[in-house]
Amino acid sequence: MHRRTTALTTAFVATFLVAGMSAPAFADSAKPALNSVNCNGRADFLEFWNVNGNGPTCYANSGDTNVDLDNVGCWSSGNNSGSFDTTDGIRYSFGTWESACFDSPGVEIIHLHIN
Repeated sequence: MHRRTTALTTAFVATFLVAGMSAPAFADSAKPALNSVNCNGRADFLEFWNVNGNGPTCYANSGDTNVDLDNVGCWSSGNNSGSFDTTDGIRYSFGTWESACFDSPGVEIIHLHIN
């Protein structure tokens, strides 16, 4: 009986792996992706302000996304760490609770990453 159980378990695991499935894939599929959210006055989101005073535009959850944020003057990381890329080819990395304004306002941000 023990040999049959072992053989069935081995066959199941082999089939599972050949099919390209793994337990972490199921766990990751339940996580929300990085997305734009309503700021609602919260300070814990990644925020960007337009040089014209428009905004903030806020983002939450870990992941990567391409964006088109024009004329950005300032940003705040909130309770997030990660990075963002500009059209100038510069990657800005940030830790939690950091904020700054650009020396030359009007930066265009094209990609976001939140850890």
